[in-house]
Amino acid sequence: MKRIVVVFLTFILCQSFTKNEETGLKIIIKPVFGNSVFSIDSFYSSHKCGRVKIDRLKFYISGISLYKSGSLVFNDSDFYLLDASDFSSFSLPVNIPSDLQYDKVKFNVGVDSLTNVS
Repeated sequence: MKRIVVVFLTFILCQSFTKNEETGLKIIIKPVFGNSVFSIDSFYSSHKCGRVKIDRLKFYISGISLYKSGSLVFNDSDFYLLDASDFSSFSLPVNIPSDLQYDKVKFNVGVDSLTNVS
């Protein structure tokens, strides 16, 4: 019998934000488990579950918002599916105006409940 263990991973999700001339902004997501860079089919140690191996990981990033001095200046309504078996999906091109200035980025891991059941 195959056991499925749901483990909440500790991700350091955004380590890189770069301005991209074509799209305006590229967000690169870099998942980690504890202090290790995450990789499918690798083993990780968890104090609650012991030794853990994750063979499939997919999740959504949504609600990307940009702020300048605490005020919302841009809101992206798109959803981005990230699949750990395809690390190219961890690079998110966000179309923003080229002259937009921001000093803070916020986003959701997952989608809102209304979208989830639609």
